Amino acid sequence: MRIAVASFQHETNTFSPRPTEFADYLQVDSWPGLLLGDEVCEVLAGLNIASEGFMQAARQRGHSIVPVNWCSAEPGGKVTDLTFEKIMQLLLDGLHQAGPLDAIFLDLHGAMVSESYDDGEGEVLRRIRAVFGNDLPIVASLDFHANLSEAFVEQINGMAVYRTYPHLDMAETGARCVNLLEQQQNQQLGCKAFIQIPYLIPLSSQHTGSAPNVALFAKLAELEALEGISNIEFAMGFPPADIPDSGASITVFGSNQQQVDAVCQRFYAEVMQAEALFTDNLMTTSQALNLARSLQSSTPVVLADVQDNSGAGASSDTTGVLADLVAGEAQKTVIAVLADASAAEAAHRAGVGATVELALGGRSGVAGLGPYQSQFEILAIADGNFTCIGEMYIGCEVKIGPMALLRVATANCDVQIIVSSERYACTDLAVYSHLGIDPLDYALLVVKSTVHYRAAFEPISEHILSVAAPGIHPCQLSKLDYQKLRSHVRLGPSGPTYIAASGL
Repeated sequence: MRIAVASFQHETNTFSPRPTEFADYLQVDSWPGLLLGDEVCEVLAGLNIASEGFMQAARQRGHSIVPVNWCSAEPGGKVTDLTFEKIMQLLLDGLHQAGPLDAIFLDLHGAMVSESYDDGEGEVLRRIRAVFGNDLPIVASLDFHANLSEAFVEQINGMAVYRTYPHLDMAETGARCVNLLEQQQNQQLGCKAFIQIPYLIPLSSQHTGSAPNVALFAKLAELEALEGISNIEFAMGFPPADIPDSGASITVFGSNQQQVDAVCQRFYAEVMQAEALFTDNLMTTSQALNLARSLQSSTPVVLADVQDNSGAGASSDTTGVLADLVAGEAQKTVIAVLADASAAEAAHRAGVGATVELALGGRSGVAGLGPYQSQFEILAIADGNFTCIGEMYIGCEVKIGPMALLRVATANCDVQIIVSSERYACTDLAVYSHLGIDPLDYALLVVKSTVHYRAAFEPISEHILSVAAPGIHPCQLSKLDYQKLRSHVRLGPSGPTYIAASGL
């Protein structure tokens, strides 16, 4: 087959006040900036990215690849209409220029919301179908946190969703899509079933290495082996999206409609039975600090600031945890990574060894939580350009602007903060070595991340604690002011039921 490879990714937190602009797609963070044509093959080579996994597997099977584009922006607020239209034009122009095609592979997220479209991916597919028709096979890779709609599922021939969180199987998921295209070509993938789960699951409960997800994915594999079933895709959703289709869903593909429907209902029953088993174990910073002290751990204790995760659209500049740690006289503690370009610039101007007065962070607009005012000693500075070394992002080049390692100049605590110029979720240990420090030298490692950090930090820490401090990525879903969510969905496992104003 001659297959076009294209991409348009965003995970949209509709509660974030920060719009997602075209410039965000040019930014190099944990992933590359916007790529066009042959750049897709050259820059993604060897990376744990779905498009790369697909292209490698497709070539090994003898298929021909036509790279169109690849793009992803750091999660944030709604994609502006101008940005959406500009990228859609790039994508459609590239598909036109690709010449005759036998199929299209799309590297999507599944939780994109624009100013005009609640179902961003559904609109992407609608526009491609409007030009290329309904007969051209289209398959897609999707993020674990996809908010899938019936309209999207109706338009896609096949899809594969990441099965790990942290997402260690991104390239593998892309490779699975080659199998789906070949099954489609051989008319083995004509039936599908789709159902949405009537309770939302916060990201802090979605870790696939914890209960009940371990058992759920074991059951998924068991059902997927049944005759007539091609694949079962369980997307756990992205709850900080106030749209009708927010939340988890199940999609089953196969060659026998009766079997596909039955398996979808069987797995749905498993997910419903697991509802009460989802837990957050969220605690306050004070509780986490006291527990960490009592553990007397021989390895660093990790405190995850789960609600200030830029990987879920948060600002990564809230200071609630910082203030609590200073008040609690924490020792041998480092926070990573707080985004404050002005603080990083001030540190570079003053130089290592200087002490500067700063109003650090706190510009996100979180009610009642402003900058942290103090004197800070500058321990190290760096340019913010480094290469990831962990399993999830290995080989990815990061460029997040001038960085600094600061220490609160208070005699009764030892609290250090890694500051960056651009938002960066702390998912890789290279961020520490870039500033000349070793995470194993600390008693407490505070990370602004929800789950992705686990891939890098679980091997070096015996104890991981999740902290619920103010942030723009709320994990306590009952506190969110939903307006568009479909009615009769529970706000969290066993949580209160949301009733839309229309009652529908």
